[in-house]
Amino acid sequence: MGTELYIKNKILRAMLDLSQIKGVLYKEANFTILNIVQNMLKPAAPFNVPTYKSGRTATSLRQETDADSLVIFAPDYFPMLETGISPSDAKRKSERDLAKALYGWSFDADMAFEDNKKRYRFALYSARKQQIQGSALYRIGGRKDIYSNEVDPLVERIKEGVGQSILDIQIIKK
Repeated sequence: MGTELYIKNKILRAMLDLSQIKGVLYKEANFTILNIVQNMLKPAAPFNVPTYKSGRTATSLRQETDADSLVIFAPDYFPMLETGISPSDAKRKSERDLAKALYGWSFDADMAFEDNKKRYRFALYSARKQQIQGSALYRIGGRKDIYSNEVDPLVERIKEGVGQSILDIQIIKK
């Protein structure tokens, strides 16, 4: 229905359509996820290549909305797309497990090797280096252009969209 506020002999009546607000949140969340994926496709430091490799991270982004909330879900490692992997993050896995992950990543990144033995040696060397120094992205200080730059515009678009969803504002004199 509506909310009535009595303000100095006047009634401010605002009727909100909650389904319209949910629609605004849903639309803006999907738009933001698309922007994040587009940002992942852009070449960036330190090697001037896109962050997007296999598409698994991009497809794992999802959102949930209802009339009064919006949540965008991402994998636990998602912040590392901007920060890189610190030595302490790299040490959370054993050297062998980290090397296995990097071995798989080298396929996603279309890295060429003479054989899989050399690919694994590269992965093992990279795992050791990450556990000591962190990833190359971490060493240059990270970046802020995948998801961080999408938060403020999302908030502004939601404010604007919800403001437009107020259907009826009347000031009635008593």
